[in-house]
Amino acid sequence: MQEIRELPLLVVDELPSKKMKGRNPLALFHPEMEKYLEVLREKGYELVIDPTNSLYGAGAYFAPSEKLISLNPNSSWQTFLHGFQHLEFHELIKREFYTFQDKIIRQGSSMEDLLQPEIVSYLGPKKIQRLDKLMGQGLPVTAVNETMSVSDELDLIGFKKWVPSALGGKLTSAALTQDYALRHQINELRKILDRGATLTDAQKGALRQALLKRLGGNGVLVADLLIMGVPPVAIISGGIHYIKEKNIYLYKDDEGSWHIVQGIKKNQ
Repeated sequence: MQEIRELPLLVVDELPSKKMKGRNPLALFHPEMEKYLEVLREKGYELVIDPTNSLYGAGAYFAPSEKLISLNPNSSWQTFLHGFQHLEFHELIKREFYTFQDKIIRQGSSMEDLLQPEIVSYLGPKKIQRLDKLMGQGLPVTAVNETMSVSDELDLIGFKKWVPSALGGKLTSAALTQDYALRHQINELRKILDRGATLTDAQKGALRQALLKRLGGNGVLVADLLIMGVPPVAIISGGIHYIKEKNIYLYKDDEGSWHIVQGIKKNQ
């Protein structure tokens, strides 16, 4: 983000006296921002305003090396909570992430057992359960971090998170927020495959689940193709497709779902 620093950053020393009500007001006017600002200062961080964020499509960003969270002047409370979770994750989880994850997967431990009691109390049972689930799936650190931030946003949205993702052909805010986490999960798991490594069974399940949520029934097909080392193919209106490199056929049934069928075994 350094290249966008053409304007001086405004460090937030005092918050506006006016407060805004509602589920998701502007961050700087939220009644609880004073409490969060104190936490930032205690941890040695600053809250800054950077009007150039919006020019690059960012509502906010967390910069651990610079010890700050940056907001647009009109960033929402939801956007701030996303960035603040990144700070929490960086300070409390990230340094020992893979050590924690290994113990969860291999020993059946819980983050409740692995973190200090005061940190467990600070995070609360809901976040501990989420960490256990995501880390137990073998998701890489970035995928877990982004999913945790999105979960905080969806908690704020409340019942709206359950609104169907497509209304009038447009995604709701909640659906777009959830899709952001799913894309991170898919991309980080694909990086493992791109390196030529093999996914664990738990990781395969996580990839199928994420793609199923994003693409519907065909998501499982795409996941299985990726796991088999086949790049996702363009799924067209009909027909049977043969992928020579893997000796498999793809076909669509009468209900529009695609399937994988192994090809004819070749004579040895």
